[in-house]
Amino acid sequence: MKMKFQIIIEYDGNRVVEELGCLQRGDLLPESLDITLREGKELLANVQKSMVEYQIEEYIHHQSRCPSCHTRYSLKEMKKITFRTLFGKMELQSPRFRTYTCQPQAKKSFSPLSERLPERTAPEFLFLQSKWSSLMSYGLSVDLLNEVLPLDVGKASVFMNTHKIAERIEAELGDENVVYIEGCQRDWEKLPRPDPPLTVGIDGGYVRARDGEYRKAGNFEVIVGKSIQEEGETGVNPNSGRFMHPEHTGSFF
Repeated sequence: MKMKFQIIIEYDGNRVVEELGCLQRGDLLPESLDITLREGKELLANVQKSMVEYQIEEYIHHQSRCPSCHTRYSLKEMKKITFRTLFGKMELQSPRFRTYTCQPQAKKSFSPLSERLPERTAPEFLFLQSKWSSLMSYGLSVDLLNEVLPLDVGKASVFMNTHKIAERIEAELGDENVVYIEGCQRDWEKLPRPDPPLTVGIDGGYVRARDGEYRKAGNFEVIVGKSIQEEGETGVNPNSGRFMHPEHTGSFF
């Protein structure tokens, strides 16, 4: 039995049919009943290749004319840009057009694709790298990504992307709160005391620290606590931390 896979792309009144792959099966066996991992990776990579090529072609077509005078831009040069996705690395044709003087222009030329894709890695790919590397080592994350997806990603790339995401998330958090309870001691004393029983829980753990390339920067101790009434959680969650360095000891709250 022979099975052919096709993709049908419709855009601007056009209809294109492309062959993606062909699978052949003989006798019914457990190992040939479904699609193998290798076949699935090849099909996904082929689907993406055809899909992205027409996406880029349509976008460049709509960006190739001046929005003011509708004159087609002249081509200055053609380059390739690399865009990394979950289903492989894409080499995209990126033209640079000369601008017209019908309207004041800040630049004499522009590259619509480069401007549209300033980050050369797909957001979902960055998400998966940072998620898996937060749960396991960089090496295991790379092995898993390369095994289940049509990829050839390196450990250094996953490391840099994960740290880039972490820095962006850290910046979005803003300034660190020292105290998470609003008000002052006088206001707190006016609050009614909770009825017993009241359970107070405290726990802690250690997170390995790292200072640049120095891998033995000590450990960071995290202590958390909460108060719980019999009918449910009501209290606050104060937390504190302590950083212990081989050469000195300090604390902050």
